[in-house]
Amino acid sequence: MAAVDRFVQKNGRRPRLQSEANSSSGLPASDTFLRHTGMTMGAYLKSKYPELPAPRSLQLPVPRECGKVWTKDSIIAATDRFIERYGRYPKTGEYSIKYGLPARNTISMHFGVPAGMYWKQRYPTLQQGWTADSILQAFEWFVQEHGRLPRTKELRAENGLPASETVTRHTGAGDYSKFCRLYFPEYVEPERWNRESCIQALERFLEEHGRRPAQEEHKQYEYLPSAMTFTRYVGESEAQYCDRRHPELSRYWTADRAVEALEQFVERNGRPPSSAEFCSANQLPSYLCFARAVGMPAGAFLRERYPEYYAQTGKGQSEDYAMRML
Repeated sequence: MAAVDRFVQKNGRRPRLQSEANSSSGLPASDTFLRHTGMTMGAYLKSKYPELPAPRSLQLPVPRECGKVWTKDSIIAATDRFIERYGRYPKTGEYSIKYGLPARNTISMHFGVPAGMYWKQRYPTLQQGWTADSILQAFEWFVQEHGRLPRTKELRAENGLPASETVTRHTGAGDYSKFCRLYFPEYVEPERWNRESCIQALERFLEEHGRRPAQEEHKQYEYLPSAMTFTRYVGESEAQYCDRRHPELSRYWTADRAVEALEQFVERNGRPPSSAEFCSANQLPSYLCFARAVGMPAGAFLRERYPEYYAQTGKGQSEDYAMRML
């Protein structure tokens, strides 16, 4: 205590406990002071020197809202607006200007109680968390602002919305799409796909190309549904459907078709494909599938069919190797 008194008499203020409670300032550490006196250094200073101001580093910053000082009235107005809009207590990440709220510490400083206690005292009848009514209210706010229903990925706290699991649990809807059709039918876009339209789209592609679509072609052809959409509405995959309805397509890559695809590739690119280029993206069978179709290894077939290219390539590679050895 004597060391603390000497510091106060010398400096005319209380010490900064975090940076000056050490031997270099002539003070004991805070835990040492507590162990020997039975009270904290801060409590001792406040009781013995109440007239002295706290060091500037210990003073709380002035709470501001976009440059304006928060007052009790403005905090109450802000929390009332939040309750009116969301119908619930805020989550930890929502104490920000984005949601029109001050920080938790700002509420505590003005009202002398923790922020959680403030909400319970001011809105005692409000239930913590989501209810069916508050969920519908949150969706109504979103629709008013955006003119549409939120997408599944937008069901997040930062958008003022519950998760899809919370929606279905509190409203009794089987899934999010059923919730939308049940409570906001006027905003639900008509579904593009059903069983008939999926089958019609696939049949159109089969008629045009004589084979099943490759994975990347579902995006290239706008009239095709995705493979997952087809399976969901038809109840079987495209491969299963084609095997059942079009067994002649189950082995698309015959020898004639494989060679024809190879010649088309050479015509487009001016050279035979590399092993990595044997893929559906180049309208070619895989390297192994090509070998099975023509009855010989793909590399041997290419060298036999395009000897001039491989002879020239081999000569160039030999010359490059000789130059590197010089």
